[in-house]
Amino acid sequence: MPIRAEWRFRPEKDKAYVYCANHFSYFDIAVLGTIVPGLYAFIGKIGVRKLPLFGYMYAKLHVMVDRSSPQSRAYSLAKCMRTLGEGRSIIIFPEGGIKAQHPPQMVYPFKDGAFTMAIQKQVPIVPITLVNNYRILPDGKPFSVHWQPVEVVFHEPIPTVGLTQADADRLREQAYQVIDKELKKTVNKLEFKV
Repeated sequence: MPIRAEWRFRPEKDKAYVYCANHFSYFDIAVLGTIVPGLYAFIGKIGVRKLPLFGYMYAKLHVMVDRSSPQSRAYSLAKCMRTLGEGRSIIIFPEGGIKAQHPPQMVYPFKDGAFTMAIQKQVPIVPITLVNNYRILPDGKPFSVHWQPVEVVFHEPIPTVGLTQADADRLREQAYQVIDKELKKTVNKLEFKV
């Protein structure tokens, strides 16, 4: 399946970023794993470990979190901070999983973790809009795949240099609005074609 990526900036090869993407489909991980440049780790739910073979490899290379456990969330945040400190980027779905009831409407507000770590490590947030994955591989039953080119937008980074935790809510809102605006633009374009 072809991937059409619109790069509104080019990531620096040896720089770490916190990539924040909307999350409506299990296909999102495969798409981002294919096109995000450089070294990175995903943050994923602990249940992924149960998948044969893939789960084992995923757990070894990425950061696992049990969202229901405050201790697990704290441990995962610390591991992400180490990962960023080593120069690897983090890919996170700040909605906290596939939670949206009516894609492309995202869950509001985003969770805090991505913005906390980006501010603490002073690395840029890169909003990513996964435009149509929810149409290609919808979450739910029955399982169905609708073949079409994947559309992804990598937005301009949002700098965090000089920001403090007092700025986290504003940063979170800014990232949400960037992704949401792109989703709404695409939905309007699709409705106009009908």
